[in-house]
Amino acid sequence: MPYYCQFNGTGYLTAPTLGNLLTANKIRVVIKRLKVVGDGFIFSQSGAGSTREFGVLYSGGSLNYIYGSSTERAILTTAETSSNFGSGGYFDLTFDNTANTVVLRNDVGETIKSVSLVKGGSRIDGVLFRLGARCGNDTTDTSGGFIAANGTWIGDVAIYINDVLVRNYITPSTGTAIPDSVGGNDLTQRGTWPAGDGEWVFYSSGASNTITVSATLPKITGSLTLNEINPSYVISVNGQLPKLTGAVVLNEINPTFTVAVAGQLPKLTGSIALNQFANNRQVAVSGVLPKLTGAVTLNRLQPNNQVAVSGQLPRLTASITLNVPGSYPAANPNDYTVSAYVSAGSAYTATLSASSTINAMISTETTYAARLN
Repeated sequence: MPYYCQFNGTGYLTAPTLGNLLTANKIRVVIKRLKVVGDGFIFSQSGAGSTREFGVLYSGGSLNYIYGSSTERAILTTAETSSNFGSGGYFDLTFDNTANTVVLRNDVGETIKSVSLVKGGSRIDGVLFRLGARCGNDTTDTSGGFIAANGTWIGDVAIYINDVLVRNYITPSTGTAIPDSVGGNDLTQRGTWPAGDGEWVFYSSGASNTITVSATLPKITGSLTLNEINPSYVISVNGQLPKLTGAVVLNEINPTFTVAVAGQLPKLTGSIALNQFANNRQVAVSGVLPKLTGAVTLNRLQPNNQVAVSGQLPRLTASITLNVPGSYPAANPNDYTVSAYVSAGSAYTATLSASSTINAMISTETTYAARLN
């Protein structure tokens, strides 16, 4: 929240104990708004005497820490404190028991100062956590001592133990407590505070930044090559586009691809054989078509394919042989005759003997028959 608590030199706040902080590997305290104007504790979990477990205070002209001892060890000098927190600043302090360091950082994580961590063993079990003071004695009561100076600002406090957020105090605009959004371990006002919620000070509404970036995308030029008739197209463009704000219009182009292929089929070569088998005419075509290369154009989707063969059949020659068995019943062997009929109806007749073979040659006719008379 954009509020801080402005201390008046008489008021402070207490909350339940954080437990034994001397056994923690790491403790981190973040204060989003801190202004240091004079002596006093910023925060602590500490008694009044030698039992000072943990805390940060401004004393003797420097910003100091205590850890298990009453000895105060400097983090920032007077000049460094004034430079970073004289007008209000971001406070991020980490106690690292592994690295043995105390590191102060700003709101962007940059190190302001790093010093050596020296830890003692003194503490009071159950002592309360305080904002703007330490305990007024060595007990677990709500008393306050070395209270923050009048005009000190403390706003929004987060506490991490071993990198785990255990307390998150969001400064309110009214009331007598600062609520803890993590575990309900609220900070409660002690001492004397001004009437009318005057300690809760609004300091910022937060920045509202609008960044407008405009850019013109470059035109894309190049060539597109299609190597297939039915391709699958994938177009990839690689590059870093500028960040865009405003209205973006995408115009979709639906291209139409036309692929035309033209070529001349080669002439066919080979032999055509016509074979006659007992007046059943068959046409056999044999040949090897050459392999086709190039592009092919088909102009008819459903063609009618016919093969027409025309030509003059060769004249036929044949011999007819009749073997007349000797047992054929006949009074006279000369009674066996063979007639070969031609298309004009005239007959060629030959007389057979019992053991004769008659050859009849027909060289000019296309129909013929043979029979016994």
